[in-house]
Amino acid sequence: MNTKTKHEFTKIIFTIDCDYEELVDGIGLDYSRSGTDLKITQFIESEELSKYYNKDPEIFCCNVLNYELSETCSEFHIYNPTDRDYAKYEIGVNPND
Repeated sequence: MNTKTKHEFTKIIFTIDCDYEELVDGIGLDYSRSGTDLKITQFIESEELSKYYNKDPEIFCCNVLNYELSETCSEFHIYNPTDRDYAKYEIGVNPND
């Protein structure tokens, strides 16, 4: 039997140029550096993915983040969040609870 878990959120990792590190850091985005690239991790509600998605990395990045960061977006990868992601990033946790 093959069952798929329906995730409430989708994990997206955008790759942009490291020249934007100061801006990314200033905004407070979660990222890691890999050579001359920054890997920015974002989570969006799975239902919203179709609204923001575009196969062009720059357009997709602009839809999720902003125009300035999207100018150097070279690629993205979409994943289902792991249990560790849910815990680490407190995904789906209402801060007012």
